[in-house]
Amino acid sequence: MAKKSKKHQSKSEEGGIVYSTNPGWNPFEALSNLIDDTADDEGNEVLTLHFEKKGRNGKPVTLVKNWASEASLKETGKAMQQHCGVGGSIKNGVLLLQGDQREKIEAFASANKLKTKRVGA
Repeated sequence: MAKKSKKHQSKSEEGGIVYSTNPGWNPFEALSNLIDDTADDEGNEVLTLHFEKKGRNGKPVTLVKNWASEASLKETGKAMQQHCGVGGSIKNGVLLLQGDQREKIEAFASANKLKTKRVGA
């Protein structure tokens, strides 16, 4: 299939700027209504659990993201590794556990009053 010529593309497809002649128009108004669903009302974190195989020689890993602080990541991350009985590491604010540990992490989190959310399959 042939590409569209640039002559027939709209500015929004090219990533151009959109202008309005309405004096009360705010381009960021629609964005202010978006709610971050990874944090609850009390300010506690909701840990997201990801399962990956890609880029790891086909070996499955569980990633735990959205930690409130580096200190809680190190402290709770080590306890999660011990609870699951697997190895793991902490890189760039993400806890990486060997294998599919989502069930065990959810059990650990509920026992320690942490909230979790599965992301992906």
